[in-house]
Amino acid sequence: MVDLHNPLPIDETDPAVLGWLETLQGNILRHHGRLHAAHVLFAFKQGAGLAARKALLSTLARDYVTSAKDQLAEAARFKERGESGGLFGHLVLSARGYEAIGLNPAALFHELPDAVATSSFAAGMGAHAAEDFGDTPKLWEGPYKQRIDGMLVLAHTDPDQLEAEVQPALTLLRTTCLIPAIESGHVIKNANGKGIEPFGFLDGRSQPLFLDRDFTSISGIPKETTTAWDPFAPLGLVLVRDPGMPADPRCHGSFLVYRKLEQDVRGFRAAVGALSAKPALAGVGEARTGAMVMGRFLDGTALHLSPTPAGHLDPDNDFDYADDIPGKRCPHQAHARKVNPRGSGPDASVENDKRRRIVRRGMTYGTDVPLDGPPAALPSTGAGTLFLCYQASVRRQFAFMQKRWCNTDWSPRAHVGADAVVGQGNRAVHKWHPDYGGDAVTPPLPFPPFITMKGGEFFFAPSLPFFASL
Repeated sequence: MVDLHNPLPIDETDPAVLGWLETLQGNILRHHGRLHAAHVLFAFKQGAGLAARKALLSTLARDYVTSAKDQLAEAARFKERGESGGLFGHLVLSARGYEAIGLNPAALFHELPDAVATSSFAAGMGAHAAEDFGDTPKLWEGPYKQRIDGMLVLAHTDPDQLEAEVQPALTLLRTTCLIPAIESGHVIKNANGKGIEPFGFLDGRSQPLFLDRDFTSISGIPKETTTAWDPFAPLGLVLVRDPGMPADPRCHGSFLVYRKLEQDVRGFRAAVGALSAKPALAGVGEARTGAMVMGRFLDGTALHLSPTPAGHLDPDNDFDYADDIPGKRCPHQAHARKVNPRGSGPDASVENDKRRRIVRRGMTYGTDVPLDGPPAALPSTGAGTLFLCYQASVRRQFAFMQKRWCNTDWSPRAHVGADAVVGQGNRAVHKWHPDYGGDAVTPPLPFPPFITMKGGEFFFAPSLPFFASL
């Protein structure tokens, strides 16, 4: 049986661990690494019988789903020989999906109570979306107002090959299911070949790490020092025992939060320029103004560590905010600080904050965002992020993070305002330090929101033996 409280990264070359990884779906412990993906949302037809529904899921898992073991082997071959891993597949179910195959999600999934958030997998995202996330489900796009039983994710580095693989999967799905939506995701890269999100900032700089290979480079030198912030996380941060396989201790799964977030890129960049032009921020410049909003510069440099972009190709993630509690270098409302206060927040503990972390696996969707060019060329609609994150508890991780940290104006300190990027709360109190590390502070200069929630759902990624048992 795998220890979810493991004190060290797991060694995926251990034969016992390899046997366990055969039962776990890929993309949870490590991103699938493909450049293009189709996220196929499906709902079982009302007339489809129970046996047909179960048979479909079993067939999809057998024919398309990639195990964690196979994913890691493919990644190793790519690193050693440049050999593409080909098609990657992932299959998840919503609470309604479990009901559709005769299982009671409320009985299967017992989420511990939390003093802050009320969301639960069994109730679905829409049930507590307003109170926990500040969402308005009645304004979601049409497909997300419909029943969604599951999602099949197919990914490939070659977009044409992906399209060829998706078509037979859709044919199979349509024998038993309706398809409310197919969301296409892709990776945008900057000039250094690093993945960025639509606003232009380097993405994925601070992620929990689970595997030995994530800590050791080819030369054997650790990729990241851990003097102030250890990125290691035990498996229990992201995995739970698969409740659909209670008799098999090998079987684990993870809760997936999926949200389609439209980003007004043109408006965001214009607002950064307008904020930097305020007399109170004279001389700061757009680069640091944007970093004050995001918490990092476009190249990923942490604002806490440097007043200018350092151009580091590897993550500079070894820091906490212990020497900047007042927020004189990195503002409290900066997105990176809001979602990871690193012990400087109301819980006042690095370990408490680490237990709230999520494992991000999102992709960009829609209109390509030019890396350079005039503002008029930037999209204001039709582009954004397919936000996906895994965790051991929806309520105690993502929902807590969004409600207590992002949406309040008192986290990590009182009267700082909501998260400048994703917050849904009070922004009128946003203040900024024009002198890096200095005492001077501007009057309130609110940064407006430029992200619109278009819809989403909670899913669970079951073990491969669960699908086989159907």
